[in-house]
Amino acid sequence: MDRVPGGPPPGGMAPGAAGRLRPIVFTGSGGEYFRIWIVNLLLSILSLGIYSAWAKVRRQRYFHRNTRLAGSAFDYHARPRTILIGRIVAIAVLAAFIVATELEPLAALALLAAWLLALPWIVHRALRFRHANTSWRGIRFGFLGTVRQAYRALMLPVIVWMLVLGLGFAGALWHESDALLVLLFPVAGLGSYALLPLLHYRLKRYHHDNACLGTLPARFSARARMFYGVYLRSAVLAVVVVIGFFLLLATAILAIGGIGNAIETAANAARSPAAGAGLGLLGAAAFWLAWAVVRPYFQARMQNLAWNRTRIGPHRFVSRVKVRRLWAIRMSNLVLVMATLGLFLPFAAVRLARYRLESVEVAALGDLDRIVGAERERIAAIGEEAADLFDLDIGI
Repeated sequence: MDRVPGGPPPGGMAPGAAGRLRPIVFTGSGGEYFRIWIVNLLLSILSLGIYSAWAKVRRQRYFHRNTRLAGSAFDYHARPRTILIGRIVAIAVLAAFIVATELEPLAALALLAAWLLALPWIVHRALRFRHANTSWRGIRFGFLGTVRQAYRALMLPVIVWMLVLGLGFAGALWHESDALLVLLFPVAGLGSYALLPLLHYRLKRYHHDNACLGTLPARFSARARMFYGVYLRSAVLAVVVVIGFFLLLATAILAIGGIGNAIETAANAARSPAAGAGLGLLGAAAFWLAWAVVRPYFQARMQNLAWNRTRIGPHRFVSRVKVRRLWAIRMSNLVLVMATLGLFLPFAAVRLARYRLESVEVAALGDLDRIVGAERERIAAIGEEAADLFDLDIGI
């Protein structure tokens, strides 16, 4: 149902006229998707993975056809055989890398370097494939970005940073400075992490700035500093959670045994071979807790930032994902999946998809019915399957 928005725009929203809000509605159900999921799982196992391409198309079509905007559903048009060919190529490359790792490490490094160099091309092909095989009201999406733009967006910052690091290490070796060499290692780690928000921003800008629906181009108005803000707040939240975990643990130990017993236990543990393993388990538990808390925060903030700064023609998106609600869905999904030994997975996927999709609305300026479609060429699926295999976040 249409509604006219009132009140101030949500944070991160691009400026401009509000328009009439058209909600995105998800009509799927866990029971329906469970039947598709269980059949896909059984047939994929029986066919030794060959059916997985058909399973993917069935899954994508279910979620697309149950996602509706202004009364009309989206659709997915990819061919399973094309996806299977792309998947075979991607798996063959992975198998070659594994074999090379065992037989010839230098060859494995060469394959890894080649794959890293090919990443922008993979991203480009994957985006073209996914857009060309997605439609709304019979109008195909498109992706107009070029391979050159992909390399400029993703490889240029990496090359610059590698040159800076290379010069730093070369200078340390030239002056035979062990102190500078030791200092460069944490700098390299922190600098590489600091590069992630910039790469994420450039990837989103490359994606959203080159997408289109028919002849309507998309535009992305976010800035890199906004991505850095989300990453920085997420990192601070993760540190707070880890510190809080160990403070609570220390408080519990002191409350149970007292200060003297705690010091004696710590001294004995330091000489125990199992101390390192126990500390490692505690560290893993702390970081898992931090990941469980920070992940919904990061996803909610990033979805709101990316879509509130995206337009298609005169129309813009409004995303209002709430961190607490997303966290509650993810935590309850995790508990129910574990309690049912995985059988709740399709229900969990539907719950999460429904909330994230229905948190988005389209502020339409003018009549959506007047969008004019443009034919798009059919794109080979190799790029998308390689991207899926290595779990790249480039979905539309």
